[in-house]
Parts: sequence; structure tokens; C-alpha cells
Amino acid sequence: MIKNKPDVKSGAERVYPETDAAYGLTEAEARARAQAGDANTAGSDTSKKLSEILRDNICTLFNLINAIIAVSLIAVGSYKNILFMGVVLCNLAIGIFQEVRAKRALDRLSLESAPAVRVLRDGRIREIGSQEVVCGDITVLSSGDAVVCDCEVIDGECDANEAFLTGEQDAVAKRVGDTLLCGSFISTGNVTAVCRKVGEAKYISRISREAKAYKKAYSEIMSTLKKIIRIISVVIFPLGTALVINQLTLKGADVATAVTNASAAIIGMIPEGLILLTDTVLAVSVIRLSKRKVLVQSLYCIETLARVDTLCIDKTGTLTEGLMEYDGLERLSDKDAERLLSLVLWADSDDNATSSALKAHFAKIDRLLPDAAIRFSSANKWSAAHYSGEGTVILGAAEKILPSMSEELAERISELSEKCRVLLLAHSDGTIEDGRLPGGITPVALITLRDKIRPSAAGTIEYFKSQGVDIRIISGDSVQTVRAVGERVGLDGCENAVDASQLDDGALAAAVGGTRIFARVSPIQKQVIIKALKDSGHTVAMTGDGVNDVLALKEADCSVALASGAGAARNISELVLTNSDFSVMPAIVDEGRRSINNIERTALLFLVKTIYSIILSIAFIFLNYSYPFIPIQLTLISSLTIGFPGFVLALEPNHDRVKPGFLRNILTRAFPGGISAAAGLIVTALAFDLFSISPESRPTVSVAIAGCIGLAVLACACYPFNKLRAALFTVVSAGLIIGLTVFGGFFGLQRLDGASWLLLTLMITFSVSFFIVLKLLTVKFYRHRNKE
Repeated sequence: MIKNKPDVKSGAERVYPETDAAYGLTEAEARARAQAGDANTAGSDTSKKLSEILRDNICTLFNLINAIIAVSLIAVGSYKNILFMGVVLCNLAIGIFQEVRAKRALDRLSLESAPAVRVLRDGRIREIGSQEVVCGDITVLSSGDAVVCDCEVIDGECDANEAFLTGEQDAVAKRVGDTLLCGSFISTGNVTAVCRKVGEAKYISRISREAKAYKKAYSEIMSTLKKIIRIISVVIFPLGTALVINQLTLKGADVATAVTNASAAIIGMIPEGLILLTDTVLAVSVIRLSKRKVLVQSLYCIETLARVDTLCIDKTGTLTEGLMEYDGLERLSDKDAERLLSLVLWADSDDNATSSALKAHFAKIDRLLPDAAIRFSSANKWSAAHYSGEGTVILGAAEKILPSMSEELAERISELSEKCRVLLLAHSDGTIEDGRLPGGITPVALITLRDKIRPSAAGTIEYFKSQGVDIRIISGDSVQTVRAVGERVGLDGCENAVDASQLDDGALAAAVGGTRIFARVSPIQKQVIIKALKDSGHTVAMTGDGVNDVLALKEADCSVALASGAGAARNISELVLTNSDFSVMPAIVDEGRRSINNIERTALLFLVKTIYSIILSIAFIFLNYSYPFIPIQLTLISSLTIGFPGFVLALEPNHDRVKPGFLRNILTRAFPGGISAAAGLIVTALAFDLFSISPESRPTVSVAIAGCIGLAVLACACYPFNKLRAALFTVVSAGLIIGLTVFGGFFGLQRLDGASWLLLTLMITFSVSFFIVLKLLTVKFYRHRNKE
């Protein structure tokens, strides 16, 4: 009987009769099973749902606070002052657009990589899509075919490559009754198999479910911004309520004025422009990286990769191409080794990784046909061909061909095996009988092959080493194979390679600190290694392409998958290299560094407003004065002295190494501007009556003072000046003047009289001088701390 469990939640199990191996299913039976849910659909391998994308981007504390402010302003008829919502909507649109774009690209990539399958239906072989296969289908597999569901071999023999599942490159022999797992492919042989598990029930889907298909990257920048918003949200409503009450007690005040003034205070506290800047800069990085064939599934993974100090690499597919290449031939007799090798190679029609590498180097001798031949299999570990007049030529593992070889030959093979894969070419005058090797076998030559290293692998490893990133290779292959690859790409510490199959989880975690190469690693052990590195304080990135990498990819701070690998690995990863080219990794790091360093440099512009808005809100609860701004005036200051220059500066080239402590760095740089602006505005408010400034002129004076402090902070952010920064500062200064004068009426500003100009001049001088003093003290403190 055939059983399948497609319904994971209920555990429902449907049982079908065994399929006729000579006729297959009928089309009607296949349709019925597909409708019952027993088709090979992607199931849990699918990407994030559109509804989840919308929910995660819309339902945030940041959006809630801004929505409440906007509704309050609309309720009192202050429509012009909700202009700040443009920033909020832009931020929302960018987040949704990027995640939807990544989802569609990933879904398209999954469809493009879905293989066609040959199945037996109604007594005829048909080619169908992998998702059309149903439980009980009879599938026909030959060399090179991918296995798309969990099958049982019912006829024939083959060797299956399960590297995507186990990381082990050596093929596994499969005979009647053996299981072929989805994710493997046939390297040699031909089999007929019945599909036992499809869709959610197959092994690869169970692993994907355990890892979960979608994982959002951790972002220190976004975590910092969320922390700021959470802190602000604790005080924002009490402060807002107290400020409304205070503003209502003022002479001539009404509800509309009080709500508008309090809204300006609350809007000023929230660094909404910084969130938009972060998302926009990272979105630009996504576009740039897409031109380099990198699919970014989460905006913030670019930042995470730039902060990585440890990179764990799966050997197969990342450092190597998953292929073998001919290395050399060492003669052991005077026979024509090249001719004999060509004869045995071309007698076998199956092309596995070894024979393909050798056939590319040794041409076929067309005029000769073998009398008898035995193809290579993982059980025999050799192939042989007999030619009339030539004898029998054998190629394969030396210990299988010559079990009692000389001590000298055994030592030489052992020596070569440290660096390469070694095959013995041998000859006998006898003939092949009953699938057994003849007697009188003599060695002819040793053939060495090695993994084909990607051309860019060594350069990429060298780049990460030069940047202080610790490299570790984690592979399911043998110690000798992984060590040899590590040495060829220039990895340090290869001599201390560890066989993980000999270690328990505790010993493995303890070995993480001083080990650079881990071999014979199981999928669970890969996860243990990543977790141990993270527990030691490292920021870890993991690259992989197989199902055996999924748990480790999920555990890593940043996960990178190759498009040529398994769909489960692609879906769990934040970054997908769509051309499977590892050499693009330095470009991703550089792009992340440009984004992070520039965001950190320009973040002080945004937090200056947050700091002085919080101080002003607290101060004006106790002062009998109207709040200095209304929201539309704050929009003028924010867009000219913060938003526009912030976006320009954030897109400049910057490949410096990322420094830790994002929150500490930006707050210490922003405090001088925030405190000096708050001090200047509070002193100005106290001086209004002294200078007999009219209520209509007071907002203009306050906006001008805040704008000048904004220009001073911008000058510090632009230092050292270049042509772009000088032009930017000039344009912003001119824009502020035009906004205050030409468009003053739109922003609720008035022309100033003599007394107002005098107070404005004095307060700008005081505020800017105070800012310069605080800035110099901050710089001195930084230098003193760095010396310590």
C-alpha cells in the first residue's frame, strides 16, 4: 500500500493501492489524487505570503503613533499640518515594494529551476512538471535526472548523488527496494521508481518546515530605531496630553491650536525621516546589487553582512563548482597509459563527475568497440572494458582493484590522497566474466583528480581575510578533501581540520574557537557550529546551497544561498546569488558598508530634532508660552536641513569598516546640536516678552533659529567639504532662506520687525556658539577615550 501525509496539521493519512508498474496511473487517478491534496506542490517551501508582508509593514508602533496624530489633526480641521504623513507613506511603500519584489523574484526562480519529470501514465511515458507528480506515480529516472519526490526503486540500479541532502559528494548505490530522496539526482544508471511521499510529506519538506521558510534579518540600525520609538512611545502620550492641557490654559487658546501644537511636539520626537532614509538607502543598495545578480529578500540583511566578523562556507557549490577536474597521471609501467585510459573511459556511457572530468581531457578512440564492459558503480568502485587484442582495462579505487598491492604503491596512493582523489588504471590480459575482474592485474598508472575550484574563490577568501573576517569551511566531505580545498583557496589553519563525525555536540562547540575546517559535518552539527560561534559573540554569516545547510542558514545572522542549490536553501536565506557566483560577496559587503556608514553619519541630523523636541516638550509643559512650532513649520525645517541633505550624503561612496555601537555613536554626535537648539529656543521664548515680540512673529523667529542650528549641524556632517558637499550646503542654505521669505505665508510665517531681527541675531549667535563649544568638548572626549 502507498501512504502519504499531506495534511501536516491534522496528520490525515490517505492510503492507495500499489500502482501497476507496467501501466502506471491513469490520468483520471492522477487528477483525483491531485484534488485530494496528494500532488507534489511546493507546500512549505513557498516564500512569505503577500498578506504577511502587508501585515508586518502596516501594523507597526511607528505607523500607529503617526496615524493617531494624523486623525487628531484631521479632527480639528488642521489639514495642512498632516503633510508629515507623506514620509510615513513613502516608508510604508518602500518596505512593501521591496518584500513583494523579493517574493516574486524568488517564486519565479523556483519555477524556473523546477525540473521536468518522466512518468508512466496510461501505459505511456509522459513528461510533466515536478508539481504535477502525484503519490503513486511511476517515474523513470536516468543519469542526470533530479529526484523530485521520495521514491522507492522498483526496477534497475543506479548511483544517487545526495550532496544537497548530506553534503557528501560520493554517490550512493541504490537497488530495488531502496529509497531515493527528493533533492538527490542520478549520477549513473537507470531506474524505475514509485513515488511514495510527495508535497508536504517528503523528507525535504519536513526539514524546510522545521527551519521555516522565511526568516527576517536582524538589523542593528532598525533595532536601534525601534528602541528609540519604544522609549519615546512610553513618554509621548503623557507628554502630549500634558502639553495639550498646558496649551489650553494659554490666553486665547482653543482645542484646535492646542492639538496642533502638541502634534508638532510629538512629530518632532519621532525620527520618521531616519526610518525612511534607512529604507531608501538600503533599497538603492538592493537595486545596485540586483545588477550584480544578487536577490535581496530582506532590506536589512545587507547591513548584517557588512557587520559580519565570521563567515562559514559550505565547500561544495560555494568554493567549488561541484565538479571534478583532471590533475595528473603518474606512470607505473611502460604501457601506453593515455590510450588505455581512453579505452576504459569511453566504454562507459554513463557520465558521472569523475568520468566527465577525464573525458574532457582524453579523446575517444572511435575505431575500437569493447567486447564486454562493466560500468562504474558506487558498490564496485571501478569500471572495466575488454577489447580483443588489447586485454581488459580497469579504472577505479586501488583497494578494490588490487587488494594486495605492494607497500610502496599503497604509501604513494596514501600520500597523493592527502591532496587529490586517486584512481588506479590497471590492465589484465584476461577477460571479464560474470561481472568479475580477471586475474593477472598489473598497475599501469595513478590518475589524480581534484575538486574544480571556482576561479574567484581564492580572491574572495583573501578579501575577507584582509577585512578581518574569520573564515570557516563546514562540509560533509572527508577531512582530506576539505583540507585540500582549503589549502588551495589560501585558508589559514588547514592543518587543524576536524572530523566532526567523531565529536559530540559539546566537543564540537568547544572546538569552534580554534578550528577553521570541519569535515564530515551533519546538518544538525552545522547548526551547532553556527550557534556556538554566535554564543561566543560573533556575528556569523553562512553560505550554502543544499538541504543539509538549511538549519545552519536559519541559525546564522545572515544567510546566503546559491540559486543553483535546493529551493529550501533559497527560501530560508536573506540573500540569493542568482548566478551562483561567490565572487560577488565583497561587492555586497562594500554596499552594506556604504549604507551603514553613511546612515550613521547622517543619522545625527534626524536625532538632533528628536532631542530638542523632547526637551522642548518637557520645558513647555511648565512654561506659560505657546509651543514654538506647528507641524507644517517643522516639515520645512526637517525637509531642508535634515531630509534632503541626509539622502544626498547617504548615497556617497564609503567603504570604511563598520564600527560597533550604532546607538552610542549617533547619540553622542547628535547631543551638541539637540541641546544647543533646545537651549536657544527656550531662552528665545523667555525673551519674547522682554523684546516685546508680537505673537505672529514668534514662530518665524523660532523657525529661523532651529534652521540655523540645523545648518551648523549639517556643516559638521559635511566636513571635510568636497564639491558635492559644498554645493549641497549652499543649496540647503538658499532653500531655507527662500522658504522663510518667499513661501513664508504657506508655512504660517510673518515678516519681522526691528526688535524681532535683533532678538533673532542675538539668539542665533548664542545658539551656534553654544553648539560649537559642545561640539569641541565632544570631540575632545572622543579623542581622550580613544587614547585610553
